[in-house]
Amino acid sequence: MASAPEWYQEARVEIRGEGYPDVSRVVGLEANRDMPQRVEETRLAVADAEALLLAEITGATAEAELAEALAWAETQQAAFVGLPDESEFLSEADLEALRALFNVRRAQP
Repeated sequence: MASAPEWYQEARVEIRGEGYPDVSRVVGLEANRDMPQRVEETRLAVADAEALLLAEITGATAEAELAEALAWAETQQAAFVGLPDESEFLSEADLEALRALFNVRRAQP
């Protein structure tokens, strides 16, 4: 009878919950040698983005921000110029016609 492979005993111990496997011995796991450099590149990219964000936030004065908000509000209000007033949108006759259209008797149990 052939003896069990070396990993078999370790797997039995792991299945019984008597130990933890050695991560470095997991089949197919390879060390990523460029990981520290990638982490540093990510750290630098985050720092650059944070500096850009802070520059945008602190670069504008309160007066400039207010002027920009007021200009936006004026453009939004201009979109409504020329539309009929609410009272001119539907006449009383139109409202009565709509009410009559939807005023349907509902089934009673």
